[in-house]
Amino acid sequence: MRQLKFRVWDETGFLNSDAYCLFPMAGHAGLLEVRKLMDYGRMEVLPNAVMSQWTELTDKNGVEIYEGDILERIGNVSFRTIVIYWNNHDCRFVSKNSFNLHGRGSPISNDSINISDSTGWVVCGNIYENSELL
Repeated sequence: MRQLKFRVWDETGFLNSDAYCLFPMAGHAGLLEVRKLMDYGRMEVLPNAVMSQWTELTDKNGVEIYEGDILERIGNVSFRTIVIYWNNHDCRFVSKNSFNLHGRGSPISNDSINISDSTGWVVCGNIYENSELL
């Protein structure tokens, strides 16, 4: 059975998983909204919160890989970074924005790559906190 895990980001940073809940969005079948747990059992909707789903993969150091994570691979020729995202068309997690860091961000490929062998990849940041890595 697939384990679903999410990480939530808002303007203040990543929220502790004890600080929010995911609820079905009223009038929108299949969509979720993030609600922050407040004092006295109140809940506040976080309209600008962004959810990132866990890919069920970990990097070579055991760090969980989520949507929006920036991964780095040290290959035989150069370092590369990729961003993980969900592709609705293919119904799977894929990468985009592959870059050769030695080439100052020149694209290597925008095609999907296989990250299922995550032993060669390291999470070096995410698109919310580390946009300078892109």
